Amino acid sequence: MKRPRRAILCVGILANVPLLLLLDEPSARGQAVDPQLEKILADWQKRQEWVKSIRYRVSGKYTIPKGVFNSQRRILGLRIDKDYPSKDMSVDVKYTLLLDFENGRHRFERDEPQYFLDVDRFCAHRQTDVFNGSTMKQQWLKPNDPSISPEMTPPPTNPDVPNATIISGNMKNNEFELKYRPIFFGHGRVYTIMDPIIPGKLLTKPDPDYFSVHGNAVHEGRNCVIVRTQTLRGYKTSFTEYWVDIERTSAIVRTIGFSGDKPGSVINIQYKKTSVGWMPDRWKYMAYPEGKVARIEDMHVVEMTIDPHVSDSDFQLVFEPGTIVEERKDEGTPNILVTPKSTGRVYRLEEANKQVDIPDAYGRKGFRSPSPAVSRHLFIWIGLLPLVLCCIAIWVYWRKKHYSFISRNVRP
Repeated sequence: MKRPRRAILCVGILANVPLLLLLDEPSARGQAVDPQLEKILADWQKRQEWVKSIRYRVSGKYTIPKGVFNSQRRILGLRIDKDYPSKDMSVDVKYTLLLDFENGRHRFERDEPQYFLDVDRFCAHRQTDVFNGSTMKQQWLKPNDPSISPEMTPPPTNPDVPNATIISGNMKNNEFELKYRPIFFGHGRVYTIMDPIIPGKLLTKPDPDYFSVHGNAVHEGRNCVIVRTQTLRGYKTSFTEYWVDIERTSAIVRTIGFSGDKPGSVINIQYKKTSVGWMPDRWKYMAYPEGKVARIEDMHVVEMTIDPHVSDSDFQLVFEPGTIVEERKDEGTPNILVTPKSTGRVYRLEEANKQVDIPDAYGRKGFRSPSPAVSRHLFIWIGLLPLVLCCIAIWVYWRKKHYSFISRNVRP
């Protein structure tokens, strides 16, 4: 067997020195593909043809263990004699995801509370994302939104922080998070570092050069083939492992993300037979950022609607007056590993769709600063200035002549 080749990628600059990463490609191009891998990739491609569109309603529970954020106490200036969180905490989460595979569009409505260290509790976070095939719009609730209950109200923030975005160009910064990938696995869309799941690329053909068969295992009583992605060698070696149940149209039943020699995340997925085939039904996501469990998400599909009717209005989002909008364009990059640069502006939306530019609350480079507002009264004074100067000159002349007359006619 040929030795795997490596591609050297320059992905950034650190202290003026290029940061080089080595990308191990499990199979060299042109080399024969393992028959098991060939079957798996064919099944994943087949899954991509099962539906044209689909809507998922998903709900579950998000749990974080006691003290998991203690390492951040000093950084954030919090009490070092207190655990963060102070106890094991759980909260209900839910979301609805509409995927229009045929046109590369999606609508994502989330109700996923977030944990805030400074108040040691979960706070409300509701967000809607829509992608119409070219532009991404997002909106989330402001901390002072009246629909938020007092016990879920987030800490106050700068009122000029945007609560909506309009994004065009490169969609790399809007990649679907790891915890949502089980849905995409059901449709044969499998993540690799060189092929992330981003808006507009809901489906792509699996590339055999990014995968290799690593072995076999048994998961929940079923035989699986272990498939690994290419290895990224930087500060730490990282790769993803997929456990595949070939007998169920190569369903991914377990995925492990490795950082170094330890797992950084694990997702176990259960499937059910549907009218189109084996689809994800339940999954448990566990994250291990520092070698111990930092979060657990136990999710299940409440409802799955196959090929629902979709219209352009499903992928539109209208902002109300008072919304602080960040409108930006993310530039293209030499390769997918480079974070895109952004240019844009921030404005307050007012009545009649009037846009009033305001300074970017984060002071980001590339964001346009509003021109200083010039009062219309200033223009009036500028116009009147010659007349005022003329009047002053006449008054001075009159005073001078007046006092000169008095001094000549007044006797001692």
